[in-house]
Amino acid sequence: MGCTVWRTRLRLHRTGLLPPEGRTVTQAAAACGFSSPSAFSTAFQSAFGRTTGSLYR
Repeated sequence: MGCTVWRTRLRLHRTGLLPPEGRTVTQAAAACGFSSPSAFSTAFQSAFGRTTGSLYR
């Protein structure tokens, strides 16, 4: 596993530690260090097979 893949997985794992209640996708993306909600959503769906909309509103 390359460094970029490892770093992305680590950042996404952090989203599992954040409670989704009351958070927007934008807030979750910023808290985990993603440059945009779009980048966060794409990485999240690729890793977990679910959309961010299923957890964050």
